[in-house]
Amino acid sequence: MPQGKALDPRLGLASFKRYELILGQCVRAYPTPTRLLPLSHQAPSTFIARLRDAILGYRLNKWETNQFTHEQFEAIDGHFVVSRDPRNGDILFRPRGTVGLNTSVASADTHTAQVSSHTTALEWGPVDASSPLIPHFAALFDDGILEGALLVKQELPLPLVEGLTSSYPNLAIEYNNLTQQTIIM
Repeated sequence: MPQGKALDPRLGLASFKRYELILGQCVRAYPTPTRLLPLSHQAPSTFIARLRDAILGYRLNKWETNQFTHEQFEAIDGHFVVSRDPRNGDILFRPRGTVGLNTSVASADTHTAQVSSHTTALEWGPVDASSPLIPHFAALFDDGILEGALLVKQELPLPLVEGLTSSYPNLAIEYNNLTQQTIIM
């Protein structure tokens, strides 16, 4: 495919340019989690999906940018996720397997308000670690179709965790020793 020719317009240069400043702030701040503020006209789920599209478009087309180098992006590619924090609903660009604390803030719209204080994160479950629903939830979370977190009553077996995280690159799975639950988001 010639450079600059994306089959899907969501992966094109215009989409990347719309999110370039935000992605630049995230790449430069990495590994510090960055709290993201959606563009003023977007729902959080739409913002997450379009930012992921812009990232994929950059990954495929290697667009020119003065916000970060291709080497900076390559060094972290596959090691970050863009998702909602199930504790408070914040949108985070963060290292895989973390739930962000000490975050910086990135926004391309200087008039964007903070994510509404009445935004609540959705929690699904808890389900058993053997539930056949787990891969389905993982796919929906990864694609940005479903937001929130799935609570699993036990720790997931390592082969299942490895399989899910390799199949779904935007997925985070974390075991909480205090609650004895696994969180999938």
